[in-house]
Amino acid sequence: MEIRIKELVHNLNLQYSTYQQIYQLSLEKQGVVIAEDLTRLEEITTAEGEFLAQIEKLEEERVGLCLSMKVSTIITNSDGPAQESLVKIQQDLVALLGLLQEQNSLNEQLIRDALQLTNMDLNMLTSNGRPPTYGKNRQLQINQGNKNLINKKV
Repeated sequence: MEIRIKELVHNLNLQYSTYQQIYQLSLEKQGVVIAEDLTRLEEITTAEGEFLAQIEKLEEERVGLCLSMKVSTIITNSDGPAQESLVKIQQDLVALLGLLQEQNSLNEQLIRDALQLTNMDLNMLTSNGRPPTYGKNRQLQINQGNKNLINKKV
């Protein structure tokens, strides 16, 4: 089981370093969203997808190494330096994943806010400025007006 633990520690370290790269991208994404740099945002999203594919592969390998046991069970059943290594990497992963979750929540809110502002801008540009009125059948009518962004009458 000692060889499997060494392989498991190596696997978890690879996962940790990959998650660190994803976290760095998520930090960069915050600035990119604020700056409205859609080209860079697309590049970051693509890179995140590639890293997540690596994580998925590593996770499948980890499950095979654990032989259907939880990492916490393996930690309990191991001793000495192997146990210390597993405990440290587990703590590091939990802390990093917490930071990543917080950053992703912040980025999600920034994107939602940006979309809301874009929708407001579009509504202002396409609105004719008249409030809705009631029609002949006492139904609410929204005055559509001219939906063109540019007034062609000069």
